[in-house]
Amino acid sequence: MNFDFSDEQHMLRDEVRKFLVKESPLKVARDVLEQGLTHSGPVWRGLAGLGATALMLPDDCGGAGLGAMELCVVAEELGRQLSPVPLASTLYLAAQAVLLGGTAAQQQRWLSPVAEGAIGAFAAPLDGGVDAAALPRFDGECLTGIVPLVADGGCATWAVVLAADGQERPVWVVSGLERGLVRRALATLDPVKPFAHWRFEATPAEALAAAPDATALLERVRNRAAVFLAFEQLGAADAALEMAAACARERRAFGRTIGSYQGIKHKLADLYNANQLARVHCYYGAWAITADAAAPAGAPELAAAAASARVSATLAATQAAHEGLHVHGGMGYTWEVDCHLFMRRARQQAVLLGHEHAWREQLAAALEARLAEPAAAAPAASRPAAETGSMDFDDSPAEATFRAECRAWLSANARPKPRADALFGPDLTPAQRMQAARDWQARKARAGFGAITWPRAVGGRGGTPIQELIWRQEEGRFDVPTGVFNVSLGMVMPAVLAHACDEVRAAHIAPALSGEHLWCQLLSEPGAGSDLGMVRTRAERCTDGREGWLLNGQKLWTSLAQFAQYGLVLARTDPGRPKFEGLTSFFIDMASPGVSVRPIRQPGGEADFNEVFLEEVFVPDRQRVGAEGAGWKVTLTGLMSERLAIGGVMPPDLWRTFAIELQRTAFGGGSAIADGRFRERLADLYLAEHGLWLLQCRALTALGKGREPGPEMSGAKILVAQAIQAYTRLAIDLRGPRGVLAAAELGEGAALVERLWFGAAGMRIAGGTDEIVRNSIGERVLGLDPEPRTDKGVPFNQLLR
Repeated sequence: MNFDFSDEQHMLRDEVRKFLVKESPLKVARDVLEQGLTHSGPVWRGLAGLGATALMLPDDCGGAGLGAMELCVVAEELGRQLSPVPLASTLYLAAQAVLLGGTAAQQQRWLSPVAEGAIGAFAAPLDGGVDAAALPRFDGECLTGIVPLVADGGCATWAVVLAADGQERPVWVVSGLERGLVRRALATLDPVKPFAHWRFEATPAEALAAAPDATALLERVRNRAAVFLAFEQLGAADAALEMAAACARERRAFGRTIGSYQGIKHKLADLYNANQLARVHCYYGAWAITADAAAPAGAPELAAAAASARVSATLAATQAAHEGLHVHGGMGYTWEVDCHLFMRRARQQAVLLGHEHAWREQLAAALEARLAEPAAAAPAASRPAAETGSMDFDDSPAEATFRAECRAWLSANARPKPRADALFGPDLTPAQRMQAARDWQARKARAGFGAITWPRAVGGRGGTPIQELIWRQEEGRFDVPTGVFNVSLGMVMPAVLAHACDEVRAAHIAPALSGEHLWCQLLSEPGAGSDLGMVRTRAERCTDGREGWLLNGQKLWTSLAQFAQYGLVLARTDPGRPKFEGLTSFFIDMASPGVSVRPIRQPGGEADFNEVFLEEVFVPDRQRVGAEGAGWKVTLTGLMSERLAIGGVMPPDLWRTFAIELQRTAFGGGSAIADGRFRERLADLYLAEHGLWLLQCRALTALGKGREPGPEMSGAKILVAQAIQAYTRLAIDLRGPRGVLAAAELGEGAALVERLWFGAAGMRIAGGTDEIVRNSIGERVLGLDPEPRTDKGVPFNQLLR
């Protein structure tokens, strides 16, 4: 798997950015705006000199052997600078029409000048709606009639035009615009990207000879252009966010920078999350458009990929422009500050190829068409990497072999799920489900699947994070208990492996791996949830001659503590030191005298969490994990170890489950899936679900290359929780009055919705609340100042006064 641009494409990005920062700063866009120019000639000629206008062109037309991926790179950089150049009309639209509908001779005639900087226009309905009666007429030699809206129509030297022939059939033609064209400039929201009204008066033209289906060609061109334009929007969204964050870091109010206030910090964190969602959908669009360019009949994935990129990038650019202006305060609402340039560009590009609601409808239609197909093993289709540029969603040969091994073992040892949303053991008691999970973990461990990424020396497979993901994908299709040992093996034991002594590792790793022993993590307390540094559980050295410690305190929200044999405890050993420095980790036998476990009932009635009371619990010093005072380091090791846990949070193909429910539900005299409001909700669910998978792909790509994943996964928990809450509310709404009934009355198919409905509320709290996550993004990613802290460097015992 590789969900990233190649090193060469990143080098191209660097070169283009260097050129544009120097030659096309925002002042150039402002000059075009204020002087009423059609574009910046120097910047356009400079791009041609760099070879940017030759991207995707055949070699015999002056192309440089580069394709759609490279054009996406250039588009994003143009968006960052709001560059006033006609690349969209020339390369995203007109050139694509000639590539798809022109003969080799026509391509050479019309595209060769483009490589040198000839400006093209696309005189066709940009929203995709074709009314032959409204099109200009083509008599086989000349054009006559009106095109009311042509991007870059004031400076184009050639154009592709959708016209109607003598039989009122749409036909594609291309013209050098030598004569017979009356142009009238139009006032636009963003004058930096001008439009014109055209009237043809016997303008010479020729038909594109390889375009038999005019409507299909328009759809394909628009889908390609949507991806390229989405990259421009993404670049603008990133630049607007960077400008707003810079302002928040510098501007001061009430004695501190405005970025230190949570209201600003959370606003900018939400913009960051929206940009990251847009980025992965744009990247997937780049993959799809490259596949489309390699397939004469087109790539079936392009319609959904283009719509996803278009919707997510439109939202990101719009929000970044408007909220960025808001962060600047009154100064942002002035002509001199550049905020309005981003606001203008965001709104004009939002409707250039049709508004976001039309693209949501295209996405919903593509998803509805997929319902007739079996659920895919992965959201991306399989295509040779040579056809899709540097991006490749397929398993490598070694990964394919591993997947086949997983699938064969699972088929021999478990039954497939009866439905994708089926829950394991709905009729079992919690204790019975736990025993089933232990038995399943033991079988996995014996077969080498118990802890895939653990070193072989401690019983693991020595595998990669990608192999772990492959196993989870395959295991998720079988009716087996999953997730029970995520904390025990994914968080606690990595900390034990890293910090405990050899004797402890030798005694406890194997029983944990086999499922014989379950470990819980005793971290949170009533006063120490998101702020774990406020742990009050005390560990005091024994004074009666014993070599050990006495633990006293209360832990809260401890998952599966009622079934655990051991627990890893974070306790305070030195209250005279600052709160994160006086902590030490120990492991305890949960059956020790003084340990009391009380299950906490959750809203759904289950009791996965517990409060654990520690009263004079003796812990030998040999059960200390790590050095005295190094408890926070041990804790961070565990918290950072489970990098893939978010992948199991959102059930696979949830959009499909929802779409099927829409099909089955009557609404407004038909099926609910025919209603535009529900279709938009379906599209939004897919954007979140598929976006999460793509975010994982980026993280896995980084790990596969030996790098740490970037910060883009930071907001994934917020994305997932919001999407699941929205889905479950609507799923219950679809039941009408029967929505008052619990799953027990509605049957097994309703159990997943009920579990997710309750669970999503807790998901927004577990592992750090939404607000804490936003704070982290604002401070660690965007560089905003933290809120003033009165506890920094202060001994813990003084904080309690």
